[in-house]
Amino acid sequence: MDYEVREMKDDLSLLAWELEGRDKELINKTLKYIEKLENELVEVSNDKDKAKKLLRDNGYLIIKLTQGQIADSELCERMSEQGKYMECVDCSCNCCLVQQW
Repeated sequence: MDYEVREMKDDLSLLAWELEGRDKELINKTLKYIEKLENELVEVSNDKDKAKKLLRDNGYLIIKLTQGQIADSELCERMSEQGKYMECVDCSCNCCLVQQW
């Protein structure tokens, strides 16, 4: 679990301990919701098909890169490290494809 998330949960737990009534109940519900989201995230990260479905359902395109795209991507990266840039029209790397889209 991420340090910031753990720290936030600890702070919420301390705050809930200090509060009473509805405020305490609301913070406890928030902590349970965070726990639920963490569990769902773990479940999705362990199931490739679920992760793909989640991405597709949210409008993301999932593709497997071709050898040409990988080669263009490596060339694009090397050129940009040297301060040079390929024309995106001639390049099939994922960055150039997105810029053309």
